[in-house]
Amino acid sequence: MRAVILDVRDRTAAAMTDNGRFIRLTNAGYEVGQTVAVRAGTVRHRGRIAALASVAAAMMLILFGGFKAYTSPYGLVSLDVNPSIEYTINLFDRVLTVESVNGDGETVLSQIDEKALLHRPVDDAIAITIEQLRADGYLSEAEDNYVVLAANARSSAHAERLAASLRASLDTQSDLSVESVTASNESVNEAHRLGTSPGKLAAIERLQESLGNPDSFDPADWVDVPVRNILRECVKNSHDPSNSNAGGKNASPSETPDPAQGDSSSDGSQSSGNRSDAPGNGASNKKDSPAASPDASSHGSSKRKNSD
Repeated sequence: MRAVILDVRDRTAAAMTDNGRFIRLTNAGYEVGQTVAVRAGTVRHRGRIAALASVAAAMMLILFGGFKAYTSPYGLVSLDVNPSIEYTINLFDRVLTVESVNGDGETVLSQIDEKALLHRPVDDAIAITIEQLRADGYLSEAEDNYVVLAANARSSAHAERLAASLRASLDTQSDLSVESVTASNESVNEAHRLGTSPGKLAAIERLQESLGNPDSFDPADWVDVPVRNILRECVKNSHDPSNSNAGGKNASPSETPDPAQGDSSSDGSQSSGNRSDAPGNGASNKKDSPAASPDASSHGSSKRKNSD
């Protein structure tokens, strides 16, 4: 009998077997997400509590498919600053794989131990990534460090709950300006077609709307622009009456401040803003949404951290 380790607490570990039972094991140096062989004699029985757990496990097996539910992709969460990163999650919002979407994202992931991200609740994985982004200087402003999160899941209600939960988990960090949205399967697939994440695509579409949806607007032109610049352009346009209809002017990425030099303020000074991709450091091709194609494989050369 096989079991996947769900939690480790000192001398004990909680696991779910391949027939859907939740069991407690003596911790033999296990790690969360590890698959282990279990003999009947190694399972620790807990009398009435164990019986109730078996009933709960049976219900989980009926409703969610038990072991398969844990190991099957159920949705996707994207994180964008300028580094763009995507986390494939299961039904329980645990991280199954982590993948960079652009060069900066690959650099950030290369500095994080994959064991710190895989099989963790996705909000924990996001928090760990945010700390690395801070260490790398991407979130160095005193305020308005823009972070865009997008949640996709097979259930739209699940995606909405997850988006709200992720935003709440970061709202305690007062220097962050967090945008959290849901993404449909179609949006995820379109983002991947453009070589970006669903979160950044949502920001680009917001910019397009703020400009009055001009026919000349091309989302692909904004894929390599940091979300900070995109969202600040949105704010500027919201105060510009000339952009209130389709005849409004069409902004160009070349008109935004050079991300590598920081944003220019009204007095001509510059702040030390987030770093950005260099020209030609484009995004890799992406796989389809796990919610749309659970068994789809990833394409391209992006850095990926997978569970075994």
